[in-house]
Amino acid sequence: MANWPSASEDELDIVGEATMDESSDEEHLDIPLHSVPDCPIVECRGLSRASWVNLDVLLLNESGVVVAEGICRNTHPEDCIDQNPLGTEDVGIVILESLVPSEVDPTHRFSLRRWPLRNVTIDGFSLREHEQRHMQIEEELQSNMRPRKGQRKYDTLARPAPSATDCKRQRLLGEESIREVATKDCCVHRCCQLFPRDKLKAIREEMWLGDFRLRSTKKLDVHRAIHVNGAGRKVITLESIDVCCTAWYTIHGVSKAEFYRQAAYAKGTRPRQEDKDPGSLGRPTQTEWGQCITSPWSCLDDVDAVTACAAPPPSTTTSAATCSCKG
Repeated sequence: MANWPSASEDELDIVGEATMDESSDEEHLDIPLHSVPDCPIVECRGLSRASWVNLDVLLLNESGVVVAEGICRNTHPEDCIDQNPLGTEDVGIVILESLVPSEVDPTHRFSLRRWPLRNVTIDGFSLREHEQRHMQIEEELQSNMRPRKGQRKYDTLARPAPSATDCKRQRLLGEESIREVATKDCCVHRCCQLFPRDKLKAIREEMWLGDFRLRSTKKLDVHRAIHVNGAGRKVITLESIDVCCTAWYTIHGVSKAEFYRQAAYAKGTRPRQEDKDPGSLGRPTQTEWGQCITSPWSCLDDVDAVTACAAPPPSTTTSAATCSCKG
């Protein structure tokens, strides 16, 4: 009867470790690469974090009751609106209206506040649900993408469509640009934030859907309409509402540089060409050149006849000196 050699303790340990490693590898194969959330993903638009900015939102308390209205302003996890970054669970919201004063202090109006994603809703769905749906859509697009044989990888094989906001007029008339006015801090009286949104949209449409000559006239005439109210502030009356100058060019979609450039034209303090180009001093202007071309001899009318007679021509003096030498 053959005697088989017994395995040593070291060999048993090695075999045992190998067996455990193989079993652990088999367990790792069952774990998915992407973690699936416990709750089911709802069918919503699936807006990304970048698209949340300047959108109208409703704020809920922990019981799911709407307590305030606002505008989403900060969505990046590294943004700081207080002493700590927002992180992945909070966003920055500008409070527009407090619907439940016991939950949201009315004095917080137009202030930037931190709010949880799960309690901020757009179109009836929370930002957390939009984020989960967006991740699901991105994963489906990646899985359906046709693989390429080359070394370079492209997100898509189709050329991206041109953005609709390339045109300045379309951008200024868009809902995002109009909502952004309510987040501007123009002055201590908050003219931009308190200006009615329906009137703001009508003003922009009148400004940017009309002829360019109408826009130029508006930008020039507004500086003649600036007046001082009873409180000693320089204001402009816009739709029966007194607003500051910053609010006027923000509401109309005019840049600050263009606004004050037109102010210089209105006051007549725009720098002249000779002030900007010192080398042009002393040179005749285009009008003076035109007069000389039209009437060549008119340029000599201002010459003093006595001075002209007192200066003899050089040829006469030279000839007289030559004659005296010969004599």
